[in-house]
Amino acid sequence: MNQVSIQALGIVVTASWSALFSYLILKGLDKWIGLRVTPDQEVQGLDQVLHEETGYLDL
Repeated sequence: MNQVSIQALGIVVTASWSALFSYLILKGLDKWIGLRVTPDQEVQGLDQVLHEETGYLDL
């Protein structure tokens, strides 16, 4: 294998490793504390839901 092939393989392995462990960490966090708000909170707006304020004027 030449140098470019070895480096390309390293890129693929590193990207795969990072993607796998990022997925596992995010899945664990989603099960533990949740990563999304409810659809109702999303429609209402998080500024209003969390802080009882509006972030923007009604534009």
